[in-house]
Amino acid sequence: MDSDKINRWLTLGANFGVLIGLILLITEIRQTSLIAELQFDGDYYSAQVQVDELMTTKEAAEAWSKSVIDPESLSVADIKILDSYLATRLSVWRRAYDQEQSGFVPAGTAEESMRVSAGIYFGSKFAQAWWELEKQNGWLVDEFGKMVDEILTGLSPTMNAEWIENLQNNIREF
Repeated sequence: MDSDKINRWLTLGANFGVLIGLILLITEIRQTSLIAELQFDGDYYSAQVQVDELMTTKEAAEAWSKSVIDPESLSVADIKILDSYLATRLSVWRRAYDQEQSGFVPAGTAEESMRVSAGIYFGSKFAQAWWELEKQNGWLVDEFGKMVDEILTGLSPTMNAEWIENLQNNIREF
């Protein structure tokens, strides 16, 4: 009889230990998931900053300005600078999309980020003409390419030029 009581208490203790272990495991998994999401956010914003830093040189800023205001005046060197800039932007978006597909970030994160920043990078005639050529080169083979195409197709090709004009007007009125 005493051994039955001891076995019951031991079984209860073992079950209690298993329960505590599961709670600790769940807590650790949640923390790891949060850390991964925070790491993704940090990496993503760092990548965005790096892409934007590409445009801080005088040559790159001039190429971007021409692509918005007078795309026909772009030199071959300007086009190469802008090609690298836009391709890098797509790579950053692709990474965000892949992270989402892997479950590291919540569903919809990549698309939301693309929609928020698309006009900044692709709101010009040059960028949209560039995308038209790029998508013919195989970008539409998966859901990522189709999502990008749907987002970019809805942009105004004069968005950046209008933004510059509005900013200049606001400066004059300020």
